[in-house]
Amino acid sequence: MFKTTPINTAVNAVTQLQAPNIHIDRFRVTGPCTHKVLGNGIWKLTDKDTGEIRSAANAVNGTLGHDACNYYVRSRRVQPGGTAEQLEIHVCPPQILQKHNVFGHGNLVDYVCRIFDLLTAKLGIEVDPRQRQQWYDGLFWLTEVHLTANFACPHSAVLAIITAIDQNTPRGKHKDSDTDISLGFTKKRRSKYRVLTVYDKYLKLLEDWPNPGPLQAKIIEAFRDSIRVELKLYSQGLKYLKLQSGVGWRNVDIAAVYFNSIKSFGIRSAIQQLLTEDELGMLDFNERKVYTAWLKGTAVRDQFKSRSTANEYINAISRKTGIEVGGDRRPEALPKIKLSEVFSPANVLPVPDWAHGTHCYVPPLQ
Repeated sequence: MFKTTPINTAVNAVTQLQAPNIHIDRFRVTGPCTHKVLGNGIWKLTDKDTGEIRSAANAVNGTLGHDACNYYVRSRRVQPGGTAEQLEIHVCPPQILQKHNVFGHGNLVDYVCRIFDLLTAKLGIEVDPRQRQQWYDGLFWLTEVHLTANFACPHSAVLAIITAIDQNTPRGKHKDSDTDISLGFTKKRRSKYRVLTVYDKYLKLLEDWPNPGPLQAKIIEAFRDSIRVELKLYSQGLKYLKLQSGVGWRNVDIAAVYFNSIKSFGIRSAIQQLLTEDELGMLDFNERKVYTAWLKGTAVRDQFKSRSTANEYINAISRKTGIEVGGDRRPEALPKIKLSEVFSPANVLPVPDWAHGTHCYVPPLQ
């Protein structure tokens, strides 16, 4: 179940003088755009490095093979005469605009309008000015949005953090390698609401840029000591948050969306410190008994027949001491790193000063 409080009614808990740099890393959007059907209904692919439109050689009956590039442009609401009323686009906007997605900005309407303008121009589509205005008014629909941040963290600690999150989360996870983990899966598939992926972006950059140019080298160096966390919101999650249309994104606090979700995934409690005697004294007899049994290896939910009772103890212990006993990984006497500090708004890496004014960073127009 998607637990995050709807942002339209939530109190923003992110209290900073400057909002952290949460950027939009990918979206799947459909907007009004009358045009001749692309490729007789076959999808057109966009190159992730250049934004180039090319035909989908391995597309069959309007679908893409597993190995195809997963950025695409597709005609929707096709009419009998061969005209389509809508255009669906699935891209990483900073990758298309900047040639990299290490950092970017959080203005979704700006990104959508830029991408619609860019790709319709490349496809030779003459856009109706009224439909272009609809894009700028936020009259488009979203079925996927990724929100991403890079957190300052010694590179030597990244693997240990990912391993700790893995140990703390026995179910509902997926791993492609030792340097990444995704949370939000059932036994058969990913959630229709959201997935959270934590990974080593530095190693990915080294793989993608084996012979980096001067600016690429500066990006690699600037984000060497970081860990990346990507929140992937899907159709049901966007609907729950009332963010399935562009209008909903005009005044939303994406930092609140992002950090509320991180909190509910529990990644900040993968590495914790043992309670001191003074902290133990904050617990009543039954709470202390539950905590002690958990330390010895018995999950809190295994200590009670009622899930609600177990949650009451988990919440009470958290409220009084700050320690989370709902996970599987037990606390350490002297942990070397505090994840509550790592995954905090104040620890988000900003866009580097040197990137402003270069092609490495395309800021929002509005």
